[in-house]
Amino acid sequence: QDYAIGVGFEDLEGWTPQSEALSLCITVSQTRYLFNASEGRRGYLNVRLTKEEFEDLRMRAGAKCEFAYPCELWDVFKPVREGVTPIYQADPELRSTIEEGLRLFNVPPSLPTTIVAFELSPRYVERFCVQDRARRVFLLGDAAMSHHFWPGRGLNTGLRSAVALARAMRDAVLDPSSVEDQCRKFQAYMEDLRQNEISGRSAVMFGPDPPKLPEHINSPEKAEVVKQAAANQGVLVEEMISRIKRWRDSQERRREEQLHQGEAAAGWPHSTPEGVGRLQDDEIRRRFTGVHAPAPYIMQVMIESGFENPGGLTGWKLPPGETARREVLPTAWADAPAGLTAERRAEVERRRQSARSEREQCTLQTHERLRREALKATLQQRAVEEAQRLNSEAALCKDGLLSFYDTVVTIDGFDALRSRGWRVQARVGSADVWEHEAFSTRIAILGKDKQGKTWFLGKLCGVSLSHSEVTRTPGLCSKSLRLKGRQVFLLDTKGKGSPLKSMDAASVQDRQAEEKFIHEVVCEISDAFVCVVGQVSYDDQMMLMHLMTEIEGSGKQMASVIVIHNLRHLVTSEEHGRAWEEIVEIYGGEGALQRTVPMTGAVDGVEITHLRGERQLGSVSLTSLHFVLGREGTDAGRLNAAVVKFVRRAIAGPGLPLVRRPQRFLVEFQAAMQAKIPGYYRDEGGRDGGAPRDSSREMEVAVDAQEDGSSWLRLRNAERRHHPARH
Repeated sequence: QDYAIGVGFEDLEGWTPQSEALSLCITVSQTRYLFNASEGRRGYLNVRLTKEEFEDLRMRAGAKCEFAYPCELWDVFKPVREGVTPIYQADPELRSTIEEGLRLFNVPPSLPTTIVAFELSPRYVERFCVQDRARRVFLLGDAAMSHHFWPGRGLNTGLRSAVALARAMRDAVLDPSSVEDQCRKFQAYMEDLRQNEISGRSAVMFGPDPPKLPEHINSPEKAEVVKQAAANQGVLVEEMISRIKRWRDSQERRREEQLHQGEAAAGWPHSTPEGVGRLQDDEIRRRFTGVHAPAPYIMQVMIESGFENPGGLTGWKLPPGETARREVLPTAWADAPAGLTAERRAEVERRRQSARSEREQCTLQTHERLRREALKATLQQRAVEEAQRLNSEAALCKDGLLSFYDTVVTIDGFDALRSRGWRVQARVGSADVWEHEAFSTRIAILGKDKQGKTWFLGKLCGVSLSHSEVTRTPGLCSKSLRLKGRQVFLLDTKGKGSPLKSMDAASVQDRQAEEKFIHEVVCEISDAFVCVVGQVSYDDQMMLMHLMTEIEGSGKQMASVIVIHNLRHLVTSEEHGRAWEEIVEIYGGEGALQRTVPMTGAVDGVEITHLRGERQLGSVSLTSLHFVLGREGTDAGRLNAAVVKFVRRAIAGPGLPLVRRPQRFLVEFQAAMQAKIPGYYRDEGGRDGGAPRDSSREMEVAVDAQEDGSSWLRLRNAERRHHPARH
């Protein structure tokens, strides 16, 4: 025996149900809730109950509560007497179970119209054809056999028995002498059908080792299980998502296996053969995260109610292989009766072909609708992302860069240093403007223009920015951060390769000098480096090689380079896997800049695979790490948050040096500029045309304070005959 509540609901204008594919996969991944609706809009949500839950309801209702005569717990069309509470609302836990089930399938609480409770006990008759005086009585559908409706075979069985009876009556009319024979054939067919459906398919819910609801639902230990579920919510979410994905993949693979001759498509109808309209991983994840997440204890019950089937599918208990493959069809009768004229046979065949053609056309229309809906959803998602990006950009422009950074150095070109200067703005009260010295670690964020450096820096700081550049970094921007008691300064740098306003020779030379100068100064004052790159490219490899060369000549004792492969175009886990294989092949093989090996670490129980390499560059011990990120909100980006946590742990660990430095960033930056600037100018001769002079003795990087609180870095004593050296 089994017990259930049926919640009937009707469509309501303005309601958009969740996809049928998602509702189906949620249904088969557990046995607490069964969602059965026409196109997801009108139908029933059934909730399996324990015997104790059901008996309590039956006692309150004061009725038998059988399948044929269910207990009526609530009917929206029947008035409730004032002061009388509907039966299902009298038990807060049962009410919560129902409401959580409705929320799980995105059914608003205003849609249910009826709630009934009933006991499930499959029954059947021995005789499906009986003689009543001069009449014959045939039993079909639930009158012949009542199923356990969870496997969803009642309608199939009823239609097959109706087809069998129609054919038996047809042949009896054509040949009155065969009436008894037709009754025996119908009886034999119904017995075979009953054996397959009741003793086979429905038996999975009643037979040996049926899927059971957890005992703690009605035990004193429930309160403790509720606490444990709340503590393990993340694990429960991942388990449900994993189950649903496996069911989705299993159903999609069955498409070709279920095709019948002459059919355009069969089996899984929720996507085209090319995958258009597919139930996406992010749709599944959204259902179980954020405001959509079910209560942890509800997920705990759902997970424990599942049955482990062969092949890794957990949820519904599937019938044994032979029973699942066997379909009892009314083949004892011919599709068309014998003795039909050629003309009639041609008419039957014409109608059959017409029906098949109509079905094929309907399938094509369905696929076209799926393509249109998928395209519409894609465009809508892109529009939302673009709106978010523009809003983030507008907010940053409105609030100013100092709402995020501690210090901002605006660099408008290398030659501007000796004319108008580079503007420096510092946020009052930030760690960057403390005057005393302290131990800290400075980490530079390097990379080409529009690779997502600022976005990743925001992730490290716990600030959610759009998964694209918010705005181009104007030069150098410093952001302080404390990690496990360690003072860390993140230095966001102007991306290399940003477009020039003018392509004349002077502008090109100035840009080359600017990029090289910034790179050298940043390497001088930084202890570790985060390189944000895209797909593996020659330019990125050259950038890493130049960085290692700079580190080798820096005189540092140790340094770390963390390479973030920010692959925002990756959406699926398969794409993520292929990209990772390419990275491993390039950076882990012979001849690589630094030989690295795949390693695995864990963050909050989530395993993160990355590349790690150790190398001695002169006197410098260099450690390299490589990580891959996918697009936010997709299956490829599902581990992004864990990767960020892993990187945060790495930069707060003992592997990075602590350096005693003035925490006033401008002091250290000015000193590094002063040390590097002489190499960028040459003297074309003395004032009297004599030998060239040592310009480094004359040039000085000075700081000019302004009344508005900002400062300007300017190069003094750089006379016009001192020209930027060509690099």
